[in-house]
Parts: sequence; structure tokens; C-alpha cells
Amino acid sequence: MTNELDDAFFRLERDAQVKIIVLRGNGQHFSSGHDLGTDAHLKDLQHESYASYGLKSRAEQDYFKWSEQDVEMCLRWRNLSKVLIVGVKGYTIYHGCAVMSCGDIVIAADDVKVMPSLVEYTSLPWDLALNAKKCKEILMLQRFVLAPECERLGLVNRVVPTEELDHELQRTAKALCAADPFHLRMMKATVNQAQDIAGFTPSMRGGLSNWMSWRWHFDHVGGVAGDSAGGALNAKRLAPVAQALAEPVMYFSRLASTARL
Repeated sequence: MTNELDDAFFRLERDAQVKIIVLRGNGQHFSSGHDLGTDAHLKDLQHESYASYGLKSRAEQDYFKWSEQDVEMCLRWRNLSKVLIVGVKGYTIYHGCAVMSCGDIVIAADDVKVMPSLVEYTSLPWDLALNAKKCKEILMLQRFVLAPECERLGLVNRVVPTEELDHELQRTAKALCAADPFHLRMMKATVNQAQDIAGFTPSMRGGLSNWMSWRWHFDHVGGVAGDSAGGALNAKRLAPVAQALAEPVMYFSRLASTARL
């Protein structure tokens, strides 16, 4: 799906009839993260492996996979020449958060449950305007960030009732379509450049080393067998969803959602 999304963005960016791009989840949830270990994923691996690129060692294959198909793709999506509006609802977990963060404008349903983490593309420190203490708390507890906190922290632009999310996405897109496309592009470039001058892009690329260190530790100590063709096939277990939904972790999510500035 990552490659399919990249192809779709490539085509939309070059379609003169498309002024604004809207990305949303088709169902109750936005994304539970990477598709790892499902029947569809394993079938894809039968047709193509990372060894086909001439990469012999697992380290080479893992770096190529996570660098090219996660970090660099997200950086491309962040820098699309057109405005990207993202609508999130329900579970938005791990790499789903990375995709969400690529949006120029993010609108959330009031049932959203966002779980950032140390992943290949870890943008949370920047999404929180380098609020280091809050960022560490969220990452270390591996907890959900609920809708009110998402809006207060600036992870999303605004929160709307779940049943109104699609309407709000359309309304926002229509309003932006009235603007000059090149003006929008230059305003987007101005903001992205400000982040890049502060170190955003080098931080995303450099952070991959932390992810790779953790994944090798997880594979060898955490009890999940690695597979060089597709990574740890049971890596869906990386996201501690059950723990985050239960006490005491959910206590901190609720507490943060009711806190006031």
C-alpha cells in the first residue's frame, strides 16, 4: 500500500485538474500502521524481495526498505507541490501517524486515537514544536493521544464530530481551491523551509539509525524472528494497543485530554 500511495500522489501531483489532495481512511479507522504479516503482504513478498535489488546482507535490505519506502517517501509526501489535507479517525497508529504528519492540514474526528512511537519516520518532536518533555512522555508511555489533546498540542488543526469529518474535509478543500495554486505552493514551501533550516529533514533521516537499533534489539531480544525479505513478520505486535487501551496507561491519555493550559 505504501508504494500504491506513492504512485497515487505522483499521478495527482502531475494532474493539472487536481488542485488539492485529500487523504482519508475508508472505514472506521485511518490506519493501524504498516501491513506486516498479512496474507496480502506475504503474497507480495513471493513476487519481489529486497534481494532482487542486489542487496545481499540483511542490514542492507533493512536500510533500503526503511529508508526508501518510509523516510524518503514521507519526505516526498511532505513536500508535494500541492496542498495535502489529511482526515484521521479511529485508530491512527505508528506509521499511520507518520503519514498523518505529512499533511499540510490535518482534520480529526472526535473518536481519533493517535499512537505515535519510535518508527522509521519519527516526526513527533517536530509536530509538537520541540516540546521535548511532552514528546518523551507520549513516546515512553506508548499511549494514545486522544482528540482533545491532539488539537491542543497542534497534532491536528481541528476536531469535528466523526459523522462530519468528510463534510469538513470537502469544505476545507473547496475553500483552498479558490486560492492561487502557486501562491499555496510558495506558502507551503516557506513553512517547510523554516522547519528544514532548523533541522527537520536531517533529523528524519538521522533518526532512522535509532529505529534500526531498536528493531535489531527487538528481533534478537524481544523474541520475534527476523526475516530479511520482509522484516519481522509478526511486527504488528510492536504496537502495544491492548496495553494502551487498558489501565493504567489509558489513565494518562484521559488525563491529558482533560488538562487545561
